[in-house]
Amino acid sequence: MQHGSETMFIEGEWAGTILAPNADLVLGQSNKIVYGRFAGKNVTVHQYAMVKIVPFNPTELYEVVFLGGAK
Repeated sequence: MQHGSETMFIEGEWAGTILAPNADLVLGQSNKIVYGRFAGKNVTVHQYAMVKIVPFNPTELYEVVFLGGAK
């Protein structure tokens, strides 16, 4: 979560979720692949970057955490 208004540059490969409601988000440089979910005031994807959407499902995480009955 980006609370500021500065432009965020994701220049390397990335996997995760970025939420930047007040900031511009710039994804990818020269054949980079980014995985996840991205939301910003404005989102720019460079022409040779590839964005792969990965949905977030927290129930799957809980199933892994609680595997074997431990809570």
